[in-house]
Amino acid sequence: MIRKLTKSEIDAFFAKLTKPTEVDEDVGYRLSSEETKICQQLVSLGIIAKIPKLPPPILRAYDPSDEERWILLDVLLRAKVLAHFDAESGFFPVPYGELLHESLIPIASGLGHVVAGVGRKREGEQCTYKIALATREVGVATSFSDSSDYFHVPNLIELWNELFEAAGSPKRFMEIDSEDQTALVLCATRRAAQALSDRTGLGISV
Repeated sequence: MIRKLTKSEIDAFFAKLTKPTEVDEDVGYRLSSEETKICQQLVSLGIIAKIPKLPPPILRAYDPSDEERWILLDVLLRAKVLAHFDAESGFFPVPYGELLHESLIPIASGLGHVVAGVGRKREGEQCTYKIALATREVGVATSFSDSSDYFHVPNLIELWNELFEAAGSPKRFMEIDSEDQTALVLCATRRAAQALSDRTGLGISV
């Protein structure tokens, strides 16, 4: 169950968890003609506002026949509108805090400064997680129990979308279909995500 945080809870949350914002340095990478074309397409679809400065490529296709799709996913990742991670954490209890700070907070554009807190209580083979997210003005929290070492991606997406809605943002988190246990989470408006899906064939759960 998801609940909204009170203003006093949000203020206390920020006082405890706020850290200095890290600023990315310009790495001086020059976009290829194909990457530039993809960025122009993403701008036209409303996925990104302008062609960004990007770091060097990160993702690679294992199958040459799937290279076009992975170049697109790579540009989305480097433009910080896509989170890409293994849904199987390999740990129990699951390290939700690391995932939030390393993968999901960086792509939550339009919300300003977001802080996250995770509590967990293990009882035998079961663990209860309490996760809270907050901006300076609004916050949401949820709790659930699980016994696996997988990230519960649907629960995370639902919580983030409650935060977007509470903040009055039109953006949402949406999952992109993956052929394996890789989780792909896109941050965009539903309209832009649908346009991207229609144009590229990416299976986006809009």
